[in-house]
Amino acid sequence: IEEREMWKPVKGYEGYYEINKQGEVKSLHKKNYGYIMNQRFDRGGYYTVRLSKPDMRSCTVYVHRLLGYAFIANPENKPFINHKSGNKLNNEISNLEWVTASENMNHAYQNGLSNRPGECREIIDNFSGKIYKSLKEAAEYNFIEYKVFKSYMKESRNNRTSMRYRYDTKCSRSINSLTYDKDLFLPIIIDEL
Repeated sequence: IEEREMWKPVKGYEGYYEINKQGEVKSLHKKNYGYIMNQRFDRGGYYTVRLSKPDMRSCTVYVHRLLGYAFIANPENKPFINHKSGNKLNNEISNLEWVTASENMNHAYQNGLSNRPGECREIIDNFSGKIYKSLKEAAEYNFIEYKVFKSYMKESRNNRTSMRYRYDTKCSRSINSLTYDKDLFLPIIIDEL
């Protein structure tokens, strides 16, 4: 069998979907049997695909994780898939590896994909010069609902405040701790900077 034509069941969706080494996901549903599923980019720049089963809500999953489950051995049961090259669009099997959260963060630091250890994001009010150590602190101090303030800070062009992020290399706070939802395969941030 040609390498491209080697299909394996998608973990959690056995009998409903299969994936090949190129990351193509094929539907096995009777109505769409053999259909190659459309992939999209998420906000983080990763390929995703939407999967469903009867009597279950549809779910968006990362293609690189599906490839990892299907084609990459994970004897140490590590929870994350890392793109060795740092290129999120390169889902070749040779570019993917299972890693721990710590290994993933170290790889990001070493390859300039993330802030260096000890470097933190603070919020500075450009009008008053006041510095806040967290989004929560800035929101509470300025009587702005946390969710609204967080959305302002995410989108600088829609930010209706005089506050901006500032990166401090002498920051002593610890790096966010990460976990993941095993059912959805999506990383979840536990504590906010």
